[in-house]
Amino acid sequence: MRLLVVFPLLFAASTIASTTAQACNGYSELCSRKWSNISQIGTHDSAFDGISPFDNQNVDITKQLDAGIRFLQAQTHYLFGDLVLCHTACEFRYAGPLVDYLTTIKNWLDKNPNEVVTLLLTNGDRKSVSLFGGAITSSALNTYAYTPSKKLAIDEWPTLQEMITSGKRFVVFLDYLANTTLVPYVLDEFQYFFETAFDTTDASSFAMSWNADNIDVERCDWERKHRCTSRPMYQTVEEETEGDARGLLRLRPLATSGGEKADSRPSNIISFFIVMLVSLCAL
Repeated sequence: MRLLVVFPLLFAASTIASTTAQACNGYSELCSRKWSNISQIGTHDSAFDGISPFDNQNVDITKQLDAGIRFLQAQTHYLFGDLVLCHTACEFRYAGPLVDYLTTIKNWLDKNPNEVVTLLLTNGDRKSVSLFGGAITSSALNTYAYTPSKKLAIDEWPTLQEMITSGKRFVVFLDYLANTTLVPYVLDEFQYFFETAFDTTDASSFAMSWNADNIDVERCDWERKHRCTSRPMYQTVEEETEGDARGLLRLRPLATSGGEKADSRPSNIISFFIVMLVSLCAL
């Protein structure tokens, strides 16, 4: 199944590339907009391109970026002492070392000085953020990394033009074990946004209302199960079929092993929504 993720941040305008002169992410109109107020089209499991059942994209990440993709998501694992890109498990789909993937992004940014790119890395093997910082440094992407001085509110982010002018036009998130004390520019995904379930297609469900219903911990995604049994957290519900994968993702509060239920939405969390399309060809 080839999937393309549309990844908005409560945003209003898309970042598909255009030929406008003096543009930021393809449009002059976006230059004065804050990073947190722009719709970003992105690719789910962007590193896995091809025709196997474990590939999600039809084209490689350079072509994805050339097509206007400005948000990339990639799944990492730890293999033989190195962070690598594998889909679910390295036995199924191996796409090489993380540093090679990051170097490709760095080379693209070198050639495209008016573009801002956002990356979300998953940390399924729960490795130290220092390893991710090392890979980013080895690829020289750290020279582009935007480093907030604190956790930013939604209206405190810089504009695209400010990021481009400063040269800090690469934003990176990690889903687990981010620690800005150790690596200041690798940001904690769930401090800034929550995800929703793949199978929401009703437009009325696009509202960012918080659903505090209890969820059976036995249904938790295997990769997030430890979170369900420790304290109230949030689960990304995943579906098996392409049809079910269309729509929004919804993260919902979970019960702890003791039966307690999260009954309020955490403060200062930016809401994102992600829409899956069948193919990059949809662009």
